[in-house]
Amino acid sequence: MTTRDLRPDLSEALERFGADLSRWPDERLAREADAALACDPALRAEWEAWRDLDGRLDATRAACDRSITRSAAVARLRANALAATTRRLRWPVAAAAVVAGLVVGGVLDLAIAPPAPRGTEIVLLDSLVFGPDEVDLR
Repeated sequence: MTTRDLRPDLSEALERFGADLSRWPDERLAREADAALACDPALRAEWEAWRDLDGRLDATRAACDRSITRSAAVARLRANALAATTRRLRWPVAAAAVVAGLVVGGVLDLAIAPPAPRGTEIVLLDSLVFGPDEVDLR
C-alpha cells in the first residue's frame, strides 16, 4: 500500500500546495501532514521529493530573475512603451487643443451670459417660531 492509498488527502495536498506546509490554506490538514511526516516513511519520502522539486523551481525562478535583470529587458520594454505612447498622442498638440477649448469656452461664457439682476429679494423663513416673513434688505 502506498501513501496515496492510505492518506489520499495528504498526497493530493502535497501535489497541490507543495512541501512548504505554511503555505497550505487548510491549517488543520497542514497540522495532520506535519504529524504524519514523523510517523509515515512513505509520506516522508514523497514530501522530500516535493521539497526538492520546490527547491529546484525556486532556483530556476531566481536564475530567470537574475537573467532578466542583467539583460535590462524591463527597462527596454518600459522605454519603448513610453516612446510609442508619446509618439502616438503628441502631447503638445493635445495640450494646445485643451487650452484653445478653455479660451473659446471663456469667451462664449462672457458673450452669452445673461445680465445680472439689479436687485435681489431675500425671504427669511423661521417656520418654527413666526412662520414665513418677508424682509426688504435694500
